[in-house]
Formats: sequence, C-alpha cells, structure tokens
Amino acid sequence: MMTPQQHLERFSGRHPGIWEKITILRNARGLVGGPPDWPTWCYAPMAAAYVVIVGRSRVQSVEQVRDMAILSAMAGWRLTKGVYRFDYDIYNALIDTDLRGPIPCEILRRLPEWCVYLEIPHPGLQFLSTRLIGVWAHLEWDANDQHEELRLLLHTVDDQLIPTPIHLGNWTLAEAIERANSMAVSHASQIGVAVHVPNKNEVRSLVSALDPILSLLVYLCAEEPELQSREFPGMLPRLPTPKRVKGVDRLFEAPKIRVWEVGAQTGEALRTARQTDNAAKGASPHGGRAPIAPHVRRAHWHGYWIGPKSGERRFAVRWMSPMVVGVSRR
Repeated sequence: MMTPQQHLERFSGRHPGIWEKITILRNARGLVGGPPDWPTWCYAPMAAAYVVIVGRSRVQSVEQVRDMAILSAMAGWRLTKGVYRFDYDIYNALIDTDLRGPIPCEILRRLPEWCVYLEIPHPGLQFLSTRLIGVWAHLEWDANDQHEELRLLLHTVDDQLIPTPIHLGNWTLAEAIERANSMAVSHASQIGVAVHVPNKNEVRSLVSALDPILSLLVYLCAEEPELQSREFPGMLPRLPTPKRVKGVDRLFEAPKIRVWEVGAQTGEALRTARQTDNAAKGASPHGGRAPIAPHVRRAHWHGYWIGPKSGERRFAVRWMSPMVVGVSRR
C-alpha cells in the first residue's frame, strides 16, 4: 500500500509544475484579471483546479474530473502534511456516534489545517465493499454559486483514490449525498459521460460509510480536541506562515509528514476505566454515587428555549459536538 506522501509524489510526477501553477492562481485571486477571491478556509477550490488541469477547453474525461479533485485536496495538504492518527478506543467511540439531523456545517470550518489526512485503523471502514485505510478531507467553495462542500478523497486498501463530495447546508447527510449525485449527473451529461445514479438502498449504504468519517472530522473541529505530536511536544496544528521571497509571499511544501496523535490520553483513561468497570458502576462505600467513568459523550442535538421568561420565547436546537467526559486534562 502506498503512503499519503507516495501518492503526492506520484501525482506530482504525472503533472510537472502543477504546484507552481496553482500558487500563481491563488496569488492572483481577487485581482484584476484574476480569479474571484474565495474564503480563507479553502486553500484552492475546484475552479482553480479546473483551470490548472483543463485550461480553457472543456472537460473531456472522467479522469480529468478525478485529477481536479486530487489536485484540490493535495494542494492544501502538501503544505502541512498532517496525518491524524486516532487512539483506537477514541476512534471506536467516535465512529459509533450517531449524527442525525442536519450536518453541522459551520463547525467544519474549524478544521485544523486546509486539508487533513485521517488514518483509518485496521480493520478499517467499508466503502462500497472496499476497505478504507485513510481519508483526505478539505472544504470546497464553489465559484459558481458560492455553496460549500466537504470534499473527501478516500484512500482504499488497493490504493484507489475516490473523490467524494458532500454538499453542505441545512440538510441531512443523505440529502447532501443526493445533491452531490445530482450535480455529478448534470456535469457528466455535459461531457457525454454516463454515471451511475445510486438508488435509495445505495444512498443508505453511502450514509453508513461516510457518517463515521464525518464524526472523526467533527471531533477535530471541537473546541478542545486532544491532539499531540511526539516529535514536537506542546505544538498544535496550524496553517503555514508565508515567507517573503523577492517581494512576494509564498507558501512552501512541508518537508515531511507530521503525525498528530488524537485522543491518546483519553484512550488510556477509557482503557483504565474498562479494567475497573465493576468498581466504577458500583456504589461508593459511603452509599454515594460512584464517579463517572471516563467516556466520550456522543454528538447530539440539544433543544432549549431562548428569550425572556416573561416575553415571547422560541425553541432552538443546537448541535453538540462529541465531548470527552470524566478525564482531567493535565
């Protein structure tokens, strides 16, 4: 199996000079004659990738569409090369989280880097009968109508890279997938290519496959995700700082992979709690309640009333992200 770095090198070899081209487009955004500006949480939208891969002509093949998706992900990832390695117990707790209701779109803007790579531990997740070993994830801003997307580049055990867009909005993951499929069909018809339209059962399968990935990403976007680097103790992920070169601000490729361990302390606490489960569930010798065993509180929707008690009030719903409970942060 190829590593994320090897996939980056292979793509670079297939497209010499591609990073310089995407840099030129990014530096020209918002300028006269350049592409329209885009939000800071998106490094390079698909529109920029289109210009680099296709140029002024029209898309001619599905392979070009795939390369656009890979470019859009790799362009941001190569600057930080963050690989997020989840503690196994934290990983299992998070993928078991049930994310019903609309996708929490705004929280995804807190991704720690422009593009992250999530390692999927063995035995992995299944995507349409194929095992996943990793996922690149980044945010997309559509230049045509300014809608937002979560873009996934799924890394399979047989080294396929599968672009998977999720259209963000006030709707469920299932509807997000259906919207993305509808747009894919529309784009494919423009270049005369037939694409498979998933039926309802297949959409449900896609939701089951992508829901755990969404839970992992949402945890990275929480207020205090537990992240640490053995190589750089005390540091947290951050966007790169431009360097001034010949009067121009430039961003440079990260020299190597940086592994971020996710939930190591909490995972250890969960294992310790499991070993003493009987004591944690029992009453204390003085008849009081036993302390709360460390665990991950599932993501959920929390309803509450807002407004003055004596005036008009309304019922609001807020999405609560996964939270670690019962673990003291040292």
